[in-house]
Amino acid sequence: MNTHAQRIVHLVTTFNCGGLEQVILNLIKHTPAELNVEHIVVSLTNEMEMAEHLPAGVQCLSLNKQPGKDPKVHLNLFKLLKKLKPHAFHTYNFGTIEYHPIAKLAGVKVSVHADHGLGGDHPEGKNKLHNVVRKVASFFIDEYVVVSDNLKEWVINTVGVNPKKVDFVFNGVVVHPHSPEQKKEFTDDQPFKLLNVGRAAEVKNQASLLRALSSALKQQPEMNIHLTIVGDGPEFNNLVSLRDKLHLNDVVSLPGLQFDVDKRMSVCDGFVLSSKYEAMPMTVLEAMSSTRPVICPMVGGVCDFISREDAMLIEGNSESALTEAIIHLYNMPSEEREAMATRGYQSVFNLYSVENMVSAYMKKYRI
Repeated sequence: MNTHAQRIVHLVTTFNCGGLEQVILNLIKHTPAELNVEHIVVSLTNEMEMAEHLPAGVQCLSLNKQPGKDPKVHLNLFKLLKKLKPHAFHTYNFGTIEYHPIAKLAGVKVSVHADHGLGGDHPEGKNKLHNVVRKVASFFIDEYVVVSDNLKEWVINTVGVNPKKVDFVFNGVVVHPHSPEQKKEFTDDQPFKLLNVGRAAEVKNQASLLRALSSALKQQPEMNIHLTIVGDGPEFNNLVSLRDKLHLNDVVSLPGLQFDVDKRMSVCDGFVLSSKYEAMPMTVLEAMSSTRPVICPMVGGVCDFISREDAMLIEGNSESALTEAIIHLYNMPSEEREAMATRGYQSVFNLYSVENMVSAYMKKYRI
């Protein structure tokens, strides 16, 4: 542990594979060495699959929180913060916001909170008890970060956070060298490879994607396409059953949790998102940074950072719209796909690079 570095403690509920965890990884990996910052990840629970992907020397600690209410966690966190003496304390989403008073008691100089979604406790973020907790915690927070206009409006108008504390820090991704799509014919040996990456959960709506693909194949039986859905979660077994029921075994792969998303993104021909809600989906940014054409529903904060020039935006929560988009992307001339993907790449390059995100967070940490 570097006793002379300015320490940042990131408190998360779990540190498993997901978009939020990727944001934290990107932030840690790309912090300039000359800033002399030491990042430490602290998970409430022992679920820390992503710990092995942290850079060498970065600690990932667990508070061993037990299921349900566990008052000992507050005391254990207080003791840990007193020992670590961090310069800044950074929490994410609802699961960790309640610990800011503890950080202030422990003498932490800068408290930062980031909301990357409505919390999942209510489809419109209107759980009254949870929002009271958020508002009370906000009195102990110096910088309240959001990633979309949708979230900013909710935090200020619904939750009631002081507008002077609320600001944007957009998610950032590694921008790969420009790699436009290679022109090719889709044959039996070389199908059109469509990719979806996300936790197998109801909000990600992959069941609707499977039904939409099934409908697309009925409308255009000669379509040579293969869909891969990467991710694990509570809906995984249901997705496997639905794939079998729809007779899509030959055209849909469900490999579960994988850690080679970059490689899969680089070889796919298109990326499709099917979520019921997203604030600022990392997977879409990653697809655009890899110069891949994207199908994306207009839900949550999506339209705050993606335009119709950058991606194929469709009606949210609509299987028919997904079906039409899959057919349209498949039939689109390669030059048009490449042009759309290139515009998306340029947008990410200009606005959503990991360097921009790191710089913005360092300012919030007052470093």
